[in-house]
Amino acid sequence: MRQVQLSLWNPDSAPPAKPENGSYRRIRVLITAKTAPLPTAHDSEVVCVAGLRLDDPAEESWIRLCPVDVRGLAAEDRFRKYEIVLLHAKPSRTDRRPESWVPNLAAMRRETWVLGWSRRRSLIDPHLTRTMCELLRDVRANPAARSLAVVPVAGVEDLEITRNPRWMPRQRAQVAGAAGRTAPDGRVAGPLRAPRFQVRYRYRCPSDRCTGHRQAIVDWDLAALQYRYRDHSDAELREAITRDFMVRRLRPNCDIAFFVSSRAARADSFSVLGVYNPPRSVRAAGWSRRNGRQRRSPARVRRA
Repeated sequence: MRQVQLSLWNPDSAPPAKPENGSYRRIRVLITAKTAPLPTAHDSEVVCVAGLRLDDPAEESWIRLCPVDVRGLAAEDRFRKYEIVLLHAKPSRTDRRPESWVPNLAAMRRETWVLGWSRRRSLIDPHLTRTMCELLRDVRANPAARSLAVVPVAGVEDLEITRNPRWMPRQRAQVAGAAGRTAPDGRVAGPLRAPRFQVRYRYRCPSDRCTGHRQAIVDWDLAALQYRYRDHSDAELREAITRDFMVRRLRPNCDIAFFVSSRAARADSFSVLGVYNPPRSVRAAGWSRRNGRQRRSPARVRRA
């Protein structure tokens, strides 16, 4: 694996511009996050996948692959977080965000799963954005600025769990129409369910002037957890969410950062795609204490 000279953050606020040639090209991507599936009119359901492009050694950059019908993939094609895959993709012409590409998974090949936090840190740590506050400042000054990043967290203050509004009739009709789809390996996908709860992190980034950030968690893992607890009580589901997203993922012996993405319709509105939590004992040159003292406040759950 290519060795990377680590730095505290990626100094460039603007991602590479999309190439003028809109044809498909072969790319190599480290998967870092995938969103919960949502019903759409044009696709049965849509997942956006975030990752780092590794095919160009001179210019590693973030990439957003969308749409991806994860549940429609054969079992052997379902890639995991921190897995490197080879696939074809082209720049999206309907999503103006510079990192957004449209994948063609027909010839996708799963290359390897990156084992061990030392190797993961060597790939991801160089791309740590300085602070969430600076990311917001950049995108408000220039909507074409970075819309996908990994940002260090100084402290998580709260986990808000509120009742999720029901899907609109149009979305429910789309779900009903997609029920019973058959994946390439013969599996029949069950109907998509709206998660029972919305969950948000309230946290501070390392900026001296940070007044706090409140961002929705759109992680695939959160939707999967709620599906597994579909027959449990509200109290049991709240407890499971808190245990997973406030305790297990935010261990005090880990350096905590969030994979974040802006919304397509609003450049300065970001959501949490997933948690990046390498153990502090596994060091990669470049993670500095200047990122802020990592700590986790006692879990407080806000109820609807």
